[in-house]
Amino acid sequence: MIGWRGVVLSRVFAREFPAVIRARGAAYFQRRAVKIDLASSHEVHATVRGSDAYAVLLSARRTSLGVFCTCPYFDSAGRCKHVWATLLAAEARGEFVLPRAVTKIEDLSERDRDDASHETEPEEDDDDHDASDDELDDAPVAASA
Repeated sequence: MIGWRGVVLSRVFAREFPAVIRARGAAYFQRRAVKIDLASSHEVHATVRGSDAYAVLLSARRTSLGVFCTCPYFDSAGRCKHVWATLLAAEARGEFVLPRAVTKIEDLSERDRDDASHETEPEEDDDDHDASDDELDDAPVAASA
């Protein structure tokens, strides 16, 4: 259960999501479209599969639950069905616990996108360059001026 002292936080945060978004998110959760990639007591990274795969981040802040999704709806309108589905999945796992002071949701900004998209965009690691990567290139890369 996500929460404190038996409180189900999906009930606490339900008012932060329109009913239609909660219903669609619940459908995603029920059909197991949410894959928790990383979970701790204060942060959850997940991938939600629908028409595409979207990365979702839930992050405990001092007085709020920070949320982020890579879907176009979140980018334009905020809280989406993918965030709600992830909240339900995290709640079911029981690993994510928020401080008692957390009673509101905060949509995270664009600068948090890298944290949330860890599973959908491969990370580039310049220090561990693999020579086999070069073999995949058909043409040499032009040096930038």
